[in-house]
Amino acid sequence: MLAFFNGMVTAGDKVLIIYYVGSKLLFSMQDTASMLLLFAFGSVFAQGVILKPLNDCIGERLILVVFFVAAVFSNASNGLARTTGELYSGIFFASFTEMAFPAFSAIKANNVDVSEQGRIQGALYSILSLASGLGPWMMGYVNHVASDSLLGPDVMFRFAALLHISSSQLFLPVCSPRKSPTRKI
Repeated sequence: MLAFFNGMVTAGDKVLIIYYVGSKLLFSMQDTASMLLLFAFGSVFAQGVILKPLNDCIGERLILVVFFVAAVFSNASNGLARTTGELYSGIFFASFTEMAFPAFSAIKANNVDVSEQGRIQGALYSILSLASGLGPWMMGYVNHVASDSLLGPDVMFRFAALLHISSSQLFLPVCSPRKSPTRKI
């Protein structure tokens, strides 16, 4: 479920933010290129520099918690942005959400037998593909329905933040430390 919601929101954000900044914040082509460049460099930094030390320090499960916090902050920031600088801060935090898929992949791969690794990775990519198709459609639909109402055009980012919050509620019991089994002597 987490990989599915993550894929939906991530794909929706990547597709629809270009239209959003062009219509809402009146971004020029230069502003849009700068935004995408910031996201790309931030993603490379997050995965190339931060991911390994953070994984060694807190593990894959808590990396997902960091990801969810960054994703909620990013979507809320994008929805509330009124200036280019405000949006850039949300985009910077969005680049940290790119750590989620490697963490999902590692958790799944570490919890199955070696002979099942290919199947679990294939299933994970299938979920991601389905979510990548549904995410932009769903967020676009929410944006289309709500843009005529009092909710405003930024409702898709609030909806995305709500998806991350609700899916993280499903994840928190899984993330809590496990008690070691007691042995009888």
